[in-house]
Amino acid sequence: MGMKLQHEGIRAFSLLELSVVLAIIGAVLAGGFVIGLGALDAERYNATTERMDNLHKALLDYSVTFNRLPCPASLALAEGNANFGVEGATPGTCTGGIPAADFTSSSGAVEGGVPTRALQLPDEYQFDGWGRRLRYAVNPEWTAAGSLPHRTGSCKSAKAITVKDSAASNRTTEAAYVLVSHGANGHAGYTRNGVAFNAGSTNSDEQTNCHCNASAVSTAYAATYVAKLPTENSSSVTDNFDDIVTFRDAWQLQTPTMALGAGSCPHLYVLDKQNCRIQKFTLDGTYVSQIGRYNSDTPCTSGPCDCGNLNGQIGNGAHGSIAADADGNLYQADSDNNRVQKFSSNGTYLYSLSGGQTQYYSRRGIAFDAAGDVWVTNGNDCPEYGSGFGPCAARMQEFSSATGVATGNLWGDSDWVPLWSPVALAFDSGGNAWIATGSGGTVRKFNSGGTLLNEYSSAAGGTGGTFTSIPDVKVGANGNIYVADYSNSRVVVLDSAFNYVGSASSGQNISAIALDSSGNLWTSDANRIVQYDAALAFVKQIGCVSGACSAGSGDGQFNDPGYIAISPK
Repeated sequence: MGMKLQHEGIRAFSLLELSVVLAIIGAVLAGGFVIGLGALDAERYNATTERMDNLHKALLDYSVTFNRLPCPASLALAEGNANFGVEGATPGTCTGGIPAADFTSSSGAVEGGVPTRALQLPDEYQFDGWGRRLRYAVNPEWTAAGSLPHRTGSCKSAKAITVKDSAASNRTTEAAYVLVSHGANGHAGYTRNGVAFNAGSTNSDEQTNCHCNASAVSTAYAATYVAKLPTENSSSVTDNFDDIVTFRDAWQLQTPTMALGAGSCPHLYVLDKQNCRIQKFTLDGTYVSQIGRYNSDTPCTSGPCDCGNLNGQIGNGAHGSIAADADGNLYQADSDNNRVQKFSSNGTYLYSLSGGQTQYYSRRGIAFDAAGDVWVTNGNDCPEYGSGFGPCAARMQEFSSATGVATGNLWGDSDWVPLWSPVALAFDSGGNAWIATGSGGTVRKFNSGGTLLNEYSSAAGGTGGTFTSIPDVKVGANGNIYVADYSNSRVVVLDSAFNYVGSASSGQNISAIALDSSGNLWTSDANRIVQYDAALAFVKQIGCVSGACSAGSGDGQFNDPGYIAISPK
């Protein structure tokens, strides 16, 4: 008899039950996959921030060792290229050489990749945790030789980089450099092949950081970045933000062992003759303040001032020079009131030069010798005395920069040194004096003892051409002589042997010239100030509105500008 097996209490899953079980298993597996992806992204994020921290340390070490920051490498070069990770070839600008930075803003800031070769780091430090290139933007002024350490109190650089927060407020407007990772989505991050990755991001802040559009195509570089926490837009997966942005200001590029002194912020001073004031500007052309007084003996802080002879007032139609010393103090030769006034760097009247033969009756030059003492020249053309007599005799004399009192060192009137109606004066690094006559068209070189060494006379056929009137002369750091050729509307550059070097033409009668520490040339002509670069190419003009350079009395406008000066502070 066969046996019949009984399976009591056992039954198969129904289709519904099986589908539920499979759904649970799928959810668990999917959750584990998401958790795995999240952990992987967290790992990559941590690796990126750690790498960026190490780059900050390496950049600080580099700045301390070489007194500058490195230029960016090129992002567009593929791994394996000989210049991969090599800094830009022209420190100071980081452009124009091979290799060079990839992007330049209108202000001059530059951006590219991390220069691992200069930093002596493995090339992997060019990449973030997701394998895309880190961007490195830098103010190129800090890549110039000797530009660091930054001194406290220094002025803001026009090429500084701006970093904003989530509210679009400025975290800094003076960043020396910025590092950028394009995060997990990697939009516009450069690959190892030197190509920008397109993640289709529509997030405006991500597009600011890559200065690109949703297709990762580069747009105009504005040297502005956004640093904030990641954000997620639940209604648009392309509008998420996951960039990582870090930066350093120049003042952070110093160590506890650095001896930091007071910084310097160069300024331009302009004698605004018919408005009876001296205006002060930053070298980017921004109006700062002015020097002058009203007849009520109160400060004139805006608009035209009263002409007069009160302390701190500017004489009517003053024709004398202005000059700034190494401490930022300003001297003004007030020919209308026969005096030379000294002002502090903030425009406060200090005193007038005294002692010696101080009754000056003609416009004159002001210059500082190697010791910092001030020398003043006087012409010989006042009718009440006649040429060459009394206070009108051609001469120049020295005053102490500490006290403003004449030292007794005098050339001309009481000495054998013939000066021939000196108008403008400059000293070179060797202590030689360069003196220009106004209407005579001659520049003469004297040694420190007053011996005539050489002269350039346009009447004698100088190669620079004919000078009909020379209101100003300056000596550059390279030893070249810059001569303001008034009637020919130009500045002529001669070398120290009076050989012609070049010229800058303005189209207007040039009244005065000045040189800044970068070798840029500044000129004063018809109601404007013009800047030329060291190669004598036009850079910009100050005092003009929409290209029109008309006489005016507003802040930053001129009515017959005269002498100009560059102050180191």
